Amino acid sequence: MNGMFYSLKDIGVFILILLFLITFSVFFIINASWLYYVTIAFMGLAVKFHVSNGLLMENFHRMTNFIQNPFTSELKLNQFPISSNGMVHFENVRTLTLVNNLVLLITFISLLIIMFRFNYFKKMWKLQSLSEVTVLVIGVLALFCVLDFQDVFIYFHEVLFKNQDWIFNPKKDPIINVLPDQYFLMCFALFFLLVIVGLIIVAIIGKRELKKESF
Repeated sequence: MNGMFYSLKDIGVFILILLFLITFSVFFIINASWLYYVTIAFMGLAVKFHVSNGLLMENFHRMTNFIQNPFTSELKLNQFPISSNGMVHFENVRTLTLVNNLVLLITFISLLIIMFRFNYFKKMWKLQSLSEVTVLVIGVLALFCVLDFQDVFIYFHEVLFKNQDWIFNPKKDPIINVLPDQYFLMCFALFFLLVIVGLIIVAIIGKRELKKESF
């Protein structure tokens, strides 16, 4: 009976898990300062643009703090001016990030209640095959995104943002020079990896619980 039919409750729980994995992955990547440091070191951005690694990391932390902290109303970068259009984009990103983090919190609390209060953890076997199929779908999607990253990146912005403020002019918003495409490619790759690993863990737990259910 494993995975052949799903109740609305099972589908709802799986959607909650998927939302949690997606929002957690976004949260993790935004705060993965090491990923940006690897980009700086690998591409020699500090040398190329005549600044220090410390300055770049300082500005990175200022940006991530601004887009995640609802109590911060101003973004100022050290030695990197921001145009009015650039500021609008940062504010748009901030709105999406705050929504992401709110959904992360809600799904986390909801799953804790469902798994332990209502003892759904022992029923995770119901989600095994659904998790495995989703891993395959996301794996194909990830491969497509990596192979055609430029077009996907543009489409991604066109879907999320209804204006053109995300297209930075390096002369007016020089910060874009030290936020290369390679960094965002690694962010995309890590995002898919985290979601896939999370789903594999769900499938493994489901398989283990199914064995228990058989005895």
